[in-house]
Amino acid sequence: MSSDATILPEYMRSPTWYGEQDENGVDLSLIRENLKLTPEERLRQGDVYAGSTLRLMEHARRSRQEQAATVR
Repeated sequence: MSSDATILPEYMRSPTWYGEQDENGVDLSLIRENLKLTPEERLRQGDVYAGSTLRLMEHARRSRQEQAATVR
């Protein structure tokens, strides 16, 4: 069986490839990037993400209904 080093991309072999984290595991780079945005930009970004999440949930619901209909 292969070791993780042969499976992982080069950048992921570093122990800090995921970015800087605090003692709770929170990605500080994401916080810094968000703080560069204005409050309005953050709200707009949140709306975009919320819309994407709702579309994904609707797609999953329809997919489950279609699968249930074909099983019957």
